Amino acid sequence: MVLSFPKSLMPWSLCLLLAGCADQHDYDALSGEQLFNQICADCHRQSGKGSFLEGIPANAGTRLDREQLIELITEGSSEHKKMPVISQLDRQQAGRVADYLKTVLNR
Repeated sequence: MVLSFPKSLMPWSLCLLLAGCADQHDYDALSGEQLFNQICADCHRQSGKGSFLEGIPANAGTRLDREQLIELITEGSSEHKKMPVISQLDRQQAGRVADYLKTVLNR
């Protein structure tokens, strides 16, 4: 059985396909600060101070170690149930965010 695709839908299909690709990010090329600002700062603020009134904790000055931060970012935690898993980051990218939190925002 051969399926045919109406030629009139081809341009629209191509636009949808390309629009989906436009949302993809090359996270490998970004620093920890850039990743934090792009993914985390909407909730935790660029300063890392969070939002007390919204129940979003500060991550600047965190007591979690690097490995705990990577795990929290990539896998979640039963202790931090409101923190979503950031599935678009791999462990190496999450490590760059953790390094940024521990070095720059931990001052």
